[in-house]
Amino acid sequence: MEGRPILTNRRIAPLFLLAVLLAAALSNVAAEPAYRPFSVEVDGEVLSYRHNDYYLEGDRTYVSAEKLLAALSTEYSIDHKRKIVTAKKGEVSLILPIGEAYAEINGKRITRKNQVRTVNATLLLPVRFVSETFGCTVHWYPDTRTVIVDVKPKQYGVIDGSLLASAAQGTISGIAVKLGDSRQQVEHTCGGPSDAFSYEGGTFFEYPPCRCAIFYDDQELAAVVWVYHAATGNLRTADAKQILGEPEWEEQNQTHSGYLLNYPAGPNQITLRASSKHGTITGLWLSAKQQ
Repeated sequence: MEGRPILTNRRIAPLFLLAVLLAAALSNVAAEPAYRPFSVEVDGEVLSYRHNDYYLEGDRTYVSAEKLLAALSTEYSIDHKRKIVTAKKGEVSLILPIGEAYAEINGKRITRKNQVRTVNATLLLPVRFVSETFGCTVHWYPDTRTVIVDVKPKQYGVIDGSLLASAAQGTISGIAVKLGDSRQQVEHTCGGPSDAFSYEGGTFFEYPPCRCAIFYDDQELAAVVWVYHAATGNLRTADAKQILGEPEWEEQNQTHSGYLLNYPAGPNQITLRASSKHGTITGLWLSAKQQ
């Protein structure tokens, strides 16, 4: 018919080839794995929540140079003019030239590729190499895509084999107050509160000398005893499970901004809060079981 283009074999062939190539290109794009974020924790503290502070190259994880070196408690400097990163802690000194394939540890040069990276204007360092240079232990957990760096050695605080038995009586060994204590009793023992904070609709009063915060019920009796990280030692969730056994339940909890493990203790319960599923125990609280 007049006005309609006639598709001959000569015209169809190039169009068919173009369609095949386009389909193949789209298939390759769809098959390319998407970037999956990860996080880095040092002694229970997440280094950063900014995407630009992390970078993944193969199986090597990089993180912001400033944040990592500060978290490792090093004395460090970053000289952009001379293109060099230096860090020192105790008897260990580390020099990382920017853009060079080597590093110096206590004056000894070693060949290391891609030690310092600049991505999106952020200077990044390899987590494992730098952390282990300063004597830290590094763990990678693929199920949560978390790098955990232990700087401090393992330390046992109130989390021990007697914790659940004591909790059933409303007490925690090493903590001077217990469930049911009146506010007058608590402040006679611990002094007045240094501060207060709101949490889940209630107010907790802080008593640093007793290493805890207290939530009082309507009768001014201690209904929840929140024990600080300073009293829980330096343990990770695997350590707690080894001591206390498997929890009744565990979950990532956005309200508490961490990972929770719950253990029944007679009429009461102990809830541990960790930085992540495999992370450091950063506190715990003792309360009566919810009815």
